[in-house]
Amino acid sequence: MVVDELWAKAWADETKDADPSQWRVTKSSQTKGNPDGEDYKWWNEQGKVMLQSWIDWRKAVGWQIWRAPDNRLAIELDFNILIGDVQVKMSIDRVFVRPDGDLVILDLKTGKRTPQSDLQLAVYAAGIDKVYGIRPKWGTYWMARKAGTENITDLDNYPTHQIEKLIVGFDKARKSGVFLPNHGHCHMCSVREFCEWYPSADATKKIPIYIEEKK
Repeated sequence: MVVDELWAKAWADETKDADPSQWRVTKSSQTKGNPDGEDYKWWNEQGKVMLQSWIDWRKAVGWQIWRAPDNRLAIELDFNILIGDVQVKMSIDRVFVRPDGDLVILDLKTGKRTPQSDLQLAVYAAGIDKVYGIRPKWGTYWMARKAGTENITDLDNYPTHQIEKLIVGFDKARKSGVFLPNHGHCHMCSVREFCEWYPSADATKKIPIYIEEKK
């Protein structure tokens, strides 16, 4: 099968300089039915399924890859630009053209949860606006495990000037060393093990709760 051949080549390219057996396995992926979790064997098997789903979805939806004004195909479209006075680097998975002519920013996700925020898509729209003077109207996430998109966001609700203010604010906070924890989203954070707010097995790192005794 074509998918098997494509996957085998991609897998070989990605693993030629690394040992897949050493890949980190998250505890949340370990279940009674799958005690080894989502290890390299799981990804080697499920990756082919996700790839086939992507091919099927592309055929069904009828969207075409956008070609930018500088003749670049919008596949992993990368920029390193100034937004406000902040240097921003981004790589946009896909930008499509729908049959009605509208542009759609699409970000590929292989995780279990659909992002609750559309900010990533809005920043991408601002970047395209800054570079080309063209602003995609729509944005969505393609969820590989569900083999399709979930909802579609009207990016007109996130105008470029607002995104610019937000990025400038983020940069000021970063330079000032202000990093506020986003409680309730620890499962999505790649550096949670290093955060004092993240509960761990080490009781000394847990925040004690004090209850004042009534007199």
